[in-house]
Amino acid sequence: MSINRQNSLPLLLSVFFLALFAGKIAQAGPALIFENVWIAEAPPVSKVLAGYMSIKNTGDKDQKIISAQSNDFGSVEFHRTIEKNGMASMQHQASLLIPAGGNLIFKPGDYHMMLFKPVRKFRVGDKAIFKFQLENGHSINATAVVKKASADTSHQHH
Repeated sequence: MSINRQNSLPLLLSVFFLALFAGKIAQAGPALIFENVWIAEAPPVSKVLAGYMSIKNTGDKDQKIISAQSNDFGSVEFHRTIEKNGMASMQHQASLLIPAGGNLIFKPGDYHMMLFKPVRKFRVGDKAIFKFQLENGHSINATAVVKKASADTSHQHH
C-alpha cells in the first residue's frame, strides 16, 4: 500500500491541531476537587444551615472561588469564624483562594458556608447540589449530604 504524501499532509495537520486543541481544553479546566461536602442537620424551623467541605487544588496555579449557589437555598455565603481576645465573630469571605497544590478545609469554628433560607426541611441523608463559580469563568458542581450535627458542629448563627 502506498501513501500519497500530498493528500496525507492535511490529515496530519488536522490530527496535530486537534491534539493540541484537546490538550488546551484539558489544561483550561479547574483543578479543584471537592471532598466530604456536608451540611449539619438543624431543627426544621432553622432559617440558616451550615455547610463544610475540603477543597483540594491539584493544579499548579492558584484558584479563586467567587461565589456559590444552590437551588435548595435562597443564598449561599462563605464565612470564617475568627477568635480574637476570647471573642468569636464571623467574617464574611467575598472569595476563597485555594493555593496551587494546597487545600482549604471548612470545619466548625473556622471556614464554613452559611446556607440561608432552605427551600425544604433537610434530614440526615438528604442531599443538596452546589455550584461553585471560579474567577476564571469555570464552575464546579458538588453534592453535599446532610449529617447529624455533633456537639462540636452545632453553633449559633446570628
